[in-house]
Amino acid sequence: MIIKDKKQSIQIKNPKILYVDAYNEYLNPTEKHYLTVIKNLGATFYGPGFSTKNELELGLRKFIELNGGFDIIITTLFSYEDNLFLDSKKTFISYIKNRYSFHTYEEFCLIKNIRDAIFEIKDIKIIYRFGFDYYNVENSFLEKLEKNNIYIITTGKQFIKQIENKSLLSEKFAQNLNNNFYDFVHRYDSNIISFYHIIGEDEFKYNNIENRKYDFSVQGILYDNRKKILKQIKKYNYTLPVRWHNTFYSLLSRAGFPIYSNYIFMNLYQLLFKYNIFQSKLSFTDGSQADVFVRKFLEIPASRTVLVSKPTEWFEAIGFKDKINFISIKKTSDVLDIFNYWLRNTQDLQTIADNGQKLIYENHSVGARTIQLKNSFQKIVDNEYFGSYWEDGIFNVVNKS
Repeated sequence: MIIKDKKQSIQIKNPKILYVDAYNEYLNPTEKHYLTVIKNLGATFYGPGFSTKNELELGLRKFIELNGGFDIIITTLFSYEDNLFLDSKKTFISYIKNRYSFHTYEEFCLIKNIRDAIFEIKDIKIIYRFGFDYYNVENSFLEKLEKNNIYIITTGKQFIKQIENKSLLSEKFAQNLNNNFYDFVHRYDSNIISFYHIIGEDEFKYNNIENRKYDFSVQGILYDNRKKILKQIKKYNYTLPVRWHNTFYSLLSRAGFPIYSNYIFMNLYQLLFKYNIFQSKLSFTDGSQADVFVRKFLEIPASRTVLVSKPTEWFEAIGFKDKINFISIKKTSDVLDIFNYWLRNTQDLQTIADNGQKLIYENHSVGARTIQLKNSFQKIVDNEYFGSYWEDGIFNVVNKS
């Protein structure tokens, strides 16, 4: 039996949730939006940055005992490997370079004990939010998750392809990649809650296409196809945003300035990044030669900007349809033909932009993820959860019975 997760889903009582983590914010706002979703579900928060000194000193087990009745624990702390704590002072300095941390060094030193305590809990369902590079993960780590029957919120098997390093030679990152996670999600599919990215309500923009400053933009890391597209467009008289903030931030980072742990600099970067998208009529992105499901696939349409991309096998699954809510480009050399046509047909372009934004709001926003997780968690607590998948933009939960 399959439960289709739509807006008109029946009301389900929330399981009692404990969110156990270290409180940080990152350049990527996904973490912040997950906290909003989990708060929407009535969760209690525990961990460095969330809890008082006294609560942390008492420990996780005591906190659960005093505030008991939890059905679910959600955490990302399994990502914190043992070697992070070998030389705590040194690793803490490295740790805070890429995040704005709301906790102290002394609280950081408690993370290992909290993480280990979660693994020892057997009477509460454990859900791990997997958020790091899934093409560079060790089997020993995945086997530990499987052994402990951990449920995982992550990119599901529909969105991960088996890779060969030789197919990625044009990408700078193509070093030491593996298919461990690909193999894992295929054999462990029944415990996977299949999504990762979330778009916040504050990321939706409503300015019309005609009044936008730029014809086109390419944001983020310049993967091979992004680089080729940008190179072609620059030869012609189209308006593009200057990517000066990428260069400026890169130079500051190389000089040792901790820009990604500085709250003001981090938020300024996000603002400049979003500005270039919502002031563009069209914006190209892709997931590199590895076809990774990057956040920009959702960020661009949310800004009422028309997404241009080379479609992957999973595009239709999450709701994208060519010339309906995005524009497909088969070859990077086709980009000029696409521009010449669509920039002359702004009314049709506006319709595509509106359809794209509607898809993201209804299926991939904070509100949508709240409903999707609510239904998934209830099935997990009832021991009825048997995996999930996407079809035509709808998140579906598979029921054991």
